[in-house]
Amino acid sequence: MRRVLKNTSEVIHYFANQIQSEGKNQSRNIYFNGKSLFSYGSHYKLAQILTPQSVLINDIGYSSTTSKHIHETKHATRHLKRFFSSEVFLKNALSECESLAKKIPFARTNKLHHINTIKRLYNSVVEFDAFCKENKINFLRWSNYEKINTKLDKRSKDFKRLQYLYNSLANIETLESEIKAQKIREKAKREREQKQLVKKYRLGKSDFLRLDFDLLQLRYNDKGYHVHTSQNVRIDIQEAKKLLRALESLKYNQEAINNTLKGYKISHYTIKGSKHNALVVGCHRIKFDEIKTIAKQIKSIN
Repeated sequence: MRRVLKNTSEVIHYFANQIQSEGKNQSRNIYFNGKSLFSYGSHYKLAQILTPQSVLINDIGYSSTTSKHIHETKHATRHLKRFFSSEVFLKNALSECESLAKKIPFARTNKLHHINTIKRLYNSVVEFDAFCKENKINFLRWSNYEKINTKLDKRSKDFKRLQYLYNSLANIETLESEIKAQKIREKAKREREQKQLVKKYRLGKSDFLRLDFDLLQLRYNDKGYHVHTSQNVRIDIQEAKKLLRALESLKYNQEAINNTLKGYKISHYTIKGSKHNALVVGCHRIKFDEIKTIAKQIKSIN
């Protein structure tokens, strides 16, 4: 028996057809042992033969190479009944259904596609549960040797939520109203959290915050004044003054800023331009109102 096979394709085809009990490619980045196929080690199980006529494929990939392995495995197992981890594992299916449900109220051309996908995922979860019961498959050893219970707990919070999304499709207006209301609640919650974070920074209780837009403070230490941002960036006061003069001369006009200051360096950050009444510096966004406030503070210390 040849344990080292010609290439990746041969390894996967030998596995799919169970020609021999083990095999690997020359670079050892894909191999199978019995009914299990692995990509780059036991931490990532690529596929498992469930019965002589069926296979479970892990179609949630990370690297480009693993994605190619997944594609090759799908192709090589066309003669088998195929299940996919993104569809039959409750946690994965629910996550995708939640994402699609949020899109439905605002979808124009893909609404029907989103609805059909939710239906398909729900049916896949239920079908896999029935398949495992019929074939007496109680658990699976998956990636990182994780033990997965294949019995679907229909009393669980996750399944009830999936079932609710599925049943709500019969009355799509109810689902759309719920999703819109949920978005409003999430937006209000985020705004409250952002206000608390802003207050915390303004009071000097935090040096680093993740906000939609950076905040600015004029601070003083043994080296003198500097401008501090809520991303914990310190800007020399002279550099700050130079930039402020440029912004004021352009009257904070976005078009003028994009034409004149794009590519301008401040410290080791590069100005990318301006949009939504904010200055974009590297990955930072600072509202004009925030800049004007710090400009007044700087002028007051002169």
